[in-house]
Amino acid sequence: MSWRCRILVACASLAVLPLAAQRAARMALPADLEARVERVSADGFGGRNEGTYTLGEHSGEFTRIESRWAIADPLVAQNRGRSSFTLSGPGFDALVAASCEMSRTSVAVGVVTFDPDKMTYQCTLDGGAESPLLVLGEPKPANLRERMVARSDRRGEAKLDDITVGVRSVHNYAGSRFQAPMPVGYLLEVEGRAVGAVELTDVDPAVYLPTAEPAAVRSAVMVAALALAVLRDPATSALED
Repeated sequence: MSWRCRILVACASLAVLPLAAQRAARMALPADLEARVERVSADGFGGRNEGTYTLGEHSGEFTRIESRWAIADPLVAQNRGRSSFTLSGPGFDALVAASCEMSRTSVAVGVVTFDPDKMTYQCTLDGGAESPLLVLGEPKPANLRERMVARSDRRGEAKLDDITVGVRSVHNYAGSRFQAPMPVGYLLEVEGRAVGAVELTDVDPAVYLPTAEPAAVRSAVMVAALALAVLRDPATSALED
């Protein structure tokens, strides 16, 4: 999605929010998390598909692209995406570099759309790491109520060294009961406890980094957040159609 389209989507979503929420344009965070994190903007993304960025004292490069292929559109459609990022700075002994792939297949019959191959997203560290850096997908609805909610939930986990970070999408804006169909950010958890987040409400993502966790957890949160920030999610690009 281009930066112009992303801004239009954000404006359309914010139109139903209270004035205070419009000024902030922030994702909703657990109340107990806000006192334990600092918000750092990933300056340089700007809605672009490639470039350089800074994240506080850290910096790197990124690429991201999504393509859509359809037969008898919109009967059968396939989304494919690739992205990558690098990261260097305090707390990292060497350059972190990762490559990612996304895929999804959807079928539309009349006004009903379903995904025979749900969205999957996987990132791997460059250099032959044994296990993926991040795996993200769309969970199967647990009940009829979840099936009826027009929302693209995402769940997954990231692993960096000995730290495992749980990932789950957030669809609420701060100060509002409105739920967006696409993720407006992701909550990052360690052992079931929220330790950070990545916010996607603006053209420059923002990372909520833990201030009282060990350095290894802070580093893992940063890497996981960047892997999510470079994802072109088909749930967002579908709003262009």
